[in-house]
Amino acid sequence: MDLHPQPDWGRLLGQHVEIRQAGHFVRSGIVDSVMPDNSIIWLSAEGPWPREMVEKSGSREVFARYQWDVPKQNTA
Repeated sequence: MDLHPQPDWGRLLGQHVEIRQAGHFVRSGIVDSVMPDNSIIWLSAEGPWPREMVEKSGSREVFARYQWDVPKQNTA
């Protein structure tokens, strides 16, 4: 499954994303809040990382899977 750049941050609420800066991995996490103007997302605390704010105006990029790329869980 490929990760895709996400220019519309408003659609990321609840999704697991990867943050990259200059093409390098910074961290990953679940988006738990998005500002109404899509300028900032908050990643929930996970493992050793505290809750973190990511600004769109910075040089960081957000990557996520498209919903149709996420494998369906087998419930049988």
